[in-house]
Amino acid sequence: MIGGDETFRAAHGVARMSIPLAEIPKMIDNDISGTDATIGFDTAGFTLTEAIDLLHVTAESHRRIMVVEIMLRTND
Repeated sequence: MIGGDETFRAAHGVARMSIPLAEIPKMIDNDISGTDATIGFDTAGFTLTEAIDLLHVTAESHRRIMVVEIMLRTND
């Protein structure tokens, strides 16, 4: 199974039925313990960096200040 939190919850139910499966994390949060990086994390970081670079150029050319809000989650 490839996915995020909801997929892992469903996989847990399948595993309880003694059906063998493999899980691959695919999420931009990169918050799965035991993994170095999840599928989607690198792409999300690259896309965010590229978007902020473009906004910086636009803000500078129009002499504006822009505020950027990004998704961030903690495991508290």
